[in-house]
Amino acid sequence: MKFLFSLSRTKKQMINWRYLAVGLILIILLCGTSLTGCVGDRFAAKSWSGPIVVNNTLFVCSKQGKLVAMDPDTRNQIWSFSPEDGSGGGSSLFGFGCQGSSSSALTIYGTPKVFNGLIYLGAYSGKIYALDAANRQNPWTYSVDGNIIGSLAISEDSGTMVVGSSNGKLYALDAEKGALLWNEPLEIEGEIWSTPVIVNGTAYFGSLNHKLYAVDLETKTIKWEKEFKGAIASTPLIKGGMVYTGTFGSNFYALDAATGDIKWQFSEASNWFWTKPTFHEGIIYAGSLDHGIYALDASTGQKKWVQQTDGAIRAAIVVIEDTVIVASEDGKVYGLNVESGREKWAPRDLEASILAHPWVEDSTIYFFNQDGTLYALDAKDGHQLWEKAFE
Repeated sequence: MKFLFSLSRTKKQMINWRYLAVGLILIILLCGTSLTGCVGDRFAAKSWSGPIVVNNTLFVCSKQGKLVAMDPDTRNQIWSFSPEDGSGGGSSLFGFGCQGSSSSALTIYGTPKVFNGLIYLGAYSGKIYALDAANRQNPWTYSVDGNIIGSLAISEDSGTMVVGSSNGKLYALDAEKGALLWNEPLEIEGEIWSTPVIVNGTAYFGSLNHKLYAVDLETKTIKWEKEFKGAIASTPLIKGGMVYTGTFGSNFYALDAATGDIKWQFSEASNWFWTKPTFHEGIIYAGSLDHGIYALDASTGQKKWVQQTDGAIRAAIVVIEDTVIVASEDGKVYGLNVESGREKWAPRDLEASILAHPWVEDSTIYFFNQDGTLYALDAKDGHQLWEKAFE
C-alpha cells in the first residue's frame, strides 16, 4: 500500500493529495493515536522498523511481527521473538490494525537499540522489551501509558533509557533493570512521536504540540522549549552545539543547543520533514515528503543543492565517502554525488515502499521495505548483494 502521505507528480494532483494528507493528520491529531478499527488483513498492523547489525548479528522485525536475529553472511536465522501474552502488537499507527488476528505480533516503528549485550524494542502497544541479544531471554518488560512510535534512546555514559509516548509523557528508565528513574514520567501537552537524542545528560525531542524540548535527565527539568508552526515527529540532530530539526510546517531549523534560540530557518520545502537529518563535512542533508533531498550549509542554512526523487522521504539519509544514499516511498534507493546532488548511479528498485531507516555496516547498507524484504546493497555503487523475504 502506498505511503499515506505520498504526493502526486502533477501540480494539480500534488495540491489535492497535500490537502488530503493534512486532513488525515488533523483527524489523527484530534482523535489521538488510539484510533481503532478492524477492517481486515489488508490494513493489518505493519512495522516500519529498520534493521541493525551488532557483533555480526543482524536484527530485523519481520512482516509477521517477530524480531528475528540472523547471520548476515549465511542469512540463517539464529532466533526469533514474539510476545507470548497476546499484547505485543495492537493496532497500527493510523488505527487500521486488527488485534484479533495478530495479537501476539510486534508492531514496531522505531529501530531496535543494542546496549551492553541487550537488545531493546519499543512496541506500539506501549511495551518495552529487553532481550539478551545472544539467546533472546527476556530479563524485563516495562509498560508505558500510551503508544510508542519513535525509537528508544540510551545514554552510553549513564545507561539511562529515554522514550516518549503518545500520551505526552517522557520516561527515563534504568536500561539494565527496567526501573523508572524518576518518581513519575515528565508530562508535556502533546503526543511524542519523535525519537529523543541524549547529549551530555540532556534529552532533545519534539512533539506534535509544535514544540522542541531540551530536558535535563538528572533533575527532570525542562531547560528550554521552543514552539514552531508545525508538529515535530522527526529525530533531531545535535552537532557542534546546534540542534537541527524539521517540522510538519515544511520548515527546517537550526537552534542553539544551550538556549533554544533559532540561528537560521530554511523555508523552501513544500511539504513536511519527517526524518532525521544527517551531517557531513559542514553540510546538513534532510529529506522531505515533497520528494526532495536538501543539502544545506550547517552554519547559515544556505541551500547548496536540492535533488528530487519519485517518492516521499521518511527514511534517514546516509553519506558514505562522496555518495549521498537515500531511499524513498517509491521503493527506490538513490546514490547522489555529495557535491552536486547529481545521480552517481541509476536508482535501485527495491519493489516496495521504504520508510524504515537503513543500517550501514562496513561496506554494506541494509534496507527493509514494506513488503517485508531485507536488501543488502554495496554502499559504493549500490549493486544488490542479496535479498531475503521475511514472512
